[in-house]
Amino acid sequence: MRTMRLAVAMGVGALLLSGCAEKPRVLRIYNWFEYISPEVVAAFEAKYGCKVEVTNFDDNEAMMERLRTDGVGDFDIIVPSTYMIGQMVKERMIVPIDHARCPSVKRNFLREYVKMLPEDPELRYAVPYGISHSGLLCATNRIPKGVQVDSWAALGNPVLKGHVFLLEDMREILALALMYQGHSVNTEAEGEVEAAADQILRWCPNVGKWDEDDSLFENDDGTFWVWLTYGDTANNLLLNGEGPAAKAGLTVACPKEGCLFSCEEMAISSGCRNADLAYAFIEFLYSDPGIGIAHMKDTGSLLPSAPALEAMPPELRKLLLPSPEVLSRGQVLKGFDGKPEVQALYEKAWERIVRE
Repeated sequence: MRTMRLAVAMGVGALLLSGCAEKPRVLRIYNWFEYISPEVVAAFEAKYGCKVEVTNFDDNEAMMERLRTDGVGDFDIIVPSTYMIGQMVKERMIVPIDHARCPSVKRNFLREYVKMLPEDPELRYAVPYGISHSGLLCATNRIPKGVQVDSWAALGNPVLKGHVFLLEDMREILALALMYQGHSVNTEAEGEVEAAADQILRWCPNVGKWDEDDSLFENDDGTFWVWLTYGDTANNLLLNGEGPAAKAGLTVACPKEGCLFSCEEMAISSGCRNADLAYAFIEFLYSDPGIGIAHMKDTGSLLPSAPALEAMPPELRKLLLPSPEVLSRGQVLKGFDGKPEVQALYEKAWERIVRE
């Protein structure tokens, strides 16, 4: 785990949300690696005379393991993927949102994105932080002419052998094969999960590397032409890419069989010690369009807030706002809390992929 501290020095007499100026309070956020805007943090600290401390995790499983081991008392806000919300409620890690303390959420949230929130469509326990969709990130300057990447089947194209980068993410990987085979990414049918694993294994000879999302262009030497990556990472490369990323001619393909939408959400920890700051941060994102835009630029994900989307510059809108067609083909992961036998099916299939 890495901890990032971002602070803005405040002059004598600066107003705090509450408390004394001699010792600014700290808002403690547990969030994905590099998934917060330094500009937003600095503006929030300046406005409220506080400090923001961000502790990072790489995946939902690591997040849950730490919270189960160490408890939730170290954090005020937790940013899990939406499919974890039900389990976190069940384990009493998070508490209901008091919408009276962040009124802009209900006022500005765009209801057309409620399909991204199967665990909590009424925003009772969490508030959307960022929405994106995965696809195939393609280096058009490297892929031979005539090679189509409009289907998940491209992962099996022998021309791409050794040039494919896949995420080490159980649900994401099994989901792409399930979509390719015409199934729900949340299927509970053993035969469908096993068939998805078989499909991944047929594609495995083409895979040059399995790794975490943040190593995408680490030591890039032109080997990789196609990457399966999280949508926010791809968007960040397209928005801010430099060096090899900029020279590769990157574009994102959403396969015709469908793509996986992801929503990360802000939840209030049941161990929260600074609820006023936590709610102020949520309100800060949803009430100010300029802050919302800065958040989207730096995270590469969509904040479903009407004022921010209305003020989005065209280049950001084109990149982050999914077309109706892409939206209609999208699926969203659900959690399997209360169904350990289903979770075991996926883990068994994943172990077979990793082993073979």
